[in-house]
Amino acid sequence: MLNLVFKKYNSKIAIEAESGKITYSQLKIKLLSLIEFFKKKKLKKGDRVAVLLPNSPEFIYCYLACMIGGYVIIPINHKLSFKEKNFFLSRTEPKVIIKRKEDLNFIKNKKNYLTSFNPNKLMGIFLTSGTTNVPKGICHNSRSLIENALSFNKHNSLNSDTRFYHLFPMSYMAGFLNSVLSPILCGGTIIIDNVFSAITAINFWKIIKEKKINLIWSNPTMIKAIL
Repeated sequence: MLNLVFKKYNSKIAIEAESGKITYSQLKIKLLSLIEFFKKKKLKKGDRVAVLLPNSPEFIYCYLACMIGGYVIIPINHKLSFKEKNFFLSRTEPKVIIKRKEDLNFIKNKKNYLTSFNPNKLMGIFLTSGTTNVPKGICHNSRSLIENALSFNKHNSLNSDTRFYHLFPMSYMAGFLNSVLSPILCGGTIIIDNVFSAITAINFWKIIKEKKINLIWSNPTMIKAIL
C-alpha cells in the first residue's frame, strides 16, 4: 500500500512546513536514508527508538523509518517534565533516543525496504494522555494502524486533494494515525504548523484561507476556542 502511494504520487507535495515543501519522492528518500542510519547505529529489528522532537517533518521521517525498518518507535512529548520523560524512558528502555533534529543522519542507500517489511510486528508504543491516572503504553503494529487509517479515509472521503492541517502533538496517537498516516495513504498534503494554542485560534480562519486547508482533526475544546 505504501509502496503504491509513493509510486503514484511521486512528484506531489506530501508535507508543507516552515522549512519548505517535501514531495512524496523526497519523503521516501528521507525515510529509507533514516533506516540506513539506524542500521549504522547497530539497531536490530524490534529495537526501540524514543523520539522527543517537536512537530516537524523529521518526526514523520522517524515514524515511517521505524514502521518500514522494523523498529519500535516510542513517541514522547518533548514538553513533558524531566520526571515524566524519565518515567517513560526507564520503562520502555529504548536503544536510541532522538532529542534533536541534529541527532539524525540521513545516509544514502539503494535498497527499497518498502517491499519487504513485516506489518504484523510491533511498530510503536503510544502513551495515553494520563488524564485519569499514570499514562500507559498502548502497543500497535503497522497493519492495525494502516487498516484503521484506510477505514478513516473511506468514512471521511479523503483523497489526493486533501490538505490536512496538523494541529495535534505528533507524539500522541491522533497526531500520527489521523494527522500523518491517513493523509499520506490517500496521497494528500500535510500542513505542519505550531501545535494548537490561543494564537492558532485567533489566526485560525486566516491560516485556513491562506494555506487552502480543507480538513482538520480537532476536539471539542479546540473547536470552542476557534468559534
